[in-house]
Amino acid sequence: MNSYPYFDYPTLKKLNDKAISLNLNRSLEPSFFDDVSPDTLFPVTFSIDHNDGREARVRFVYNELADSEYLDLLMHDFLSLPRFLQKA
Repeated sequence: MNSYPYFDYPTLKKLNDKAISLNLNRSLEPSFFDDVSPDTLFPVTFSIDHNDGREARVRFVYNELADSEYLDLLMHDFLSLPRFLQKA
């Protein structure tokens, strides 16, 4: 069974605030959250280890046009994201 990480709105907002407070390289402008619905799910479409594996850089989609953004996360936060499950 395949699985794919995603953010819900509260988790994305919380982890973005954490990225800003930790001064990580990639974070979102706070105004990003003004333009998305609180019930949106944000699938992660790309991830890579970053800074010697201490962080993950992720790309996620935020609308039906497949527009995307990047966010840096601590590795344990990335590994704790909920996942969509897909039967093979």
